[in-house]
Amino acid sequence: MGIWDYICSSADSLKRNAPDLKPIRDLYSTSYAHGSSAATSIGNAVKDNANKLHTLTQYLPDQEAQHKIFRFTSCLAKNAAFESVKFFPGGEFTRKIVAMSYEDVYKSKNDNDQVQVEKKKALDGTQGRGRSKM
Repeated sequence: MGIWDYICSSADSLKRNAPDLKPIRDLYSTSYAHGSSAATSIGNAVKDNANKLHTLTQYLPDQEAQHKIFRFTSCLAKNAAFESVKFFPGGEFTRKIVAMSYEDVYKSKNDNDQVQVEKKKALDGTQGRGRSKM
């Protein structure tokens, strides 16, 4: 009896003593079937209600309210991320760097906005003076 016979006999004994995998295959097959049917049901519901979407627009907030909601949620997400960084090793140092960078960017953005507002006021003032009244 050589080494090859020993390996083959070991493999055969493992196959004989291994449990039957049919119940496990059936379990996975059943769970896949349920998941697939749930996804199909959701997809059909979305398709059916996609045409009714235009009726929901009356309940959506106006542009100003949407802008306020966007500003609040983006500020909330930024602050949550900013505060959670300090719980990681080296997070306090990173937090300080991000704070300084954010302040620099925010200041430059406000400066640019201020300059543009002044330019617009200047343009509005010069355009209004040159018109003649009839």
